[in-house]
Amino acid sequence: MDNLRLKLGIIDNIFRTEKILDKVCLFELYKKELAPCKIYLFDVEQSSFGDEFKNISFGKNGIVGLTDYSKTWILSTEHDNAKRSFGVYKTIDFDLNVLTYLHRIISPRGAATGFVQADVEALMKYIKEKDFQVGMTTALIERVSKKLDLNIFAEMICSYVKYERYIEYGDDYHEYVMTEEDYNRAKLIYELGINSRENVKKLNSFYGLCCCIGKAMLLKNIANKTTEEKIIDLILYCEGTLSCIFEKEIVILSRYLSDDPMVSKQFEKLRKTKLGYDERIKNVAWDLYHIRLLEEMFLNDNSVMGRDEALPYYASADQGLLNSFRLNPLKGFVFLEGSISYPVNFLKLEDVCKNETVIQNVHDRLSTRLEECKSVDAEKEFRNILMKLELGNSYFDSNARS
Repeated sequence: MDNLRLKLGIIDNIFRTEKILDKVCLFELYKKELAPCKIYLFDVEQSSFGDEFKNISFGKNGIVGLTDYSKTWILSTEHDNAKRSFGVYKTIDFDLNVLTYLHRIISPRGAATGFVQADVEALMKYIKEKDFQVGMTTALIERVSKKLDLNIFAEMICSYVKYERYIEYGDDYHEYVMTEEDYNRAKLIYELGINSRENVKKLNSFYGLCCCIGKAMLLKNIANKTTEEKIIDLILYCEGTLSCIFEKEIVILSRYLSDDPMVSKQFEKLRKTKLGYDERIKNVAWDLYHIRLLEEMFLNDNSVMGRDEALPYYASADQGLLNSFRLNPLKGFVFLEGSISYPVNFLKLEDVCKNETVIQNVHDRLSTRLEECKSVDAEKEFRNILMKLELGNSYFDSNARS
């Protein structure tokens, strides 16, 4: 534990250091103590990564990364950081809306309505030209968690496979005939989705995020508390009841609690009273959960030292979701020995909560929470939150931290 604390302290100092030359010198000074270690820095203006790694938009359709990858700098105990020579490739996952638009364009029976086809065409062409490795993992996870028309689901997968297999994206994509290999690929994706439905529905971390959002809704309607008090209550709820600190989400929800117009687009789904609380909260939760899923891809693709570096992106037409990516992007990502790895965001809990006692308690109970969270039934707790929202806040105002 002392050795780990030493490493974490060194890494924290590296992130706090302003100039990249000083960061590199500090890393080299403690290279032996840190090994094995890889640190991604995403705030370096002197980065050799070009504009091709920047986020880009085509009308309402956007391609966003977990941060601005054009400012990437990688420190590794396995490489000569002076030479800094390594391979890089880009991956991209489609949001459900983009996947739907693609299907409507490619499918012979598709109706290209409800979106600007030229913008989607430009997006798809750009992805092919820039050699992105395409995927639909996050869309698949979200899609199978909801009511599903299996025929449409199968057709959408076939359209995706056509695009995936097609070397260039042009006007003759309607002429593409799927091969037996293509159909086997589509069948594999379809079966993967169907077989994972029950597991996806029981994602504890997703329901934990739903609880966090629902609790913020409850707190927002309490008139006799300041915004700061509400943020503290939200942190204490996540720390105590959920045994999980949803740091990046709490930072965004703090703006929701303070009526910040910058997040009005993200949370307008919570105000759609035609839908029940369950559906409203899950719609917002999926927007935020996609960021976590993309971080998980980043972790899985880059955890092995010595391989080419993978930079994941997300394609979506949802302006609220795209803005969520931009609100609190990654400042870095750390890989340490064993399974110790973690993202570092530009904004932390300390930036939205100035109560030192609360923040210190969060840090002190880290190892305890890692054990406690294993026994938390987040889905059951979410049902409790929904009940409170249905009944209204009045009865619970006196016990807002429960």
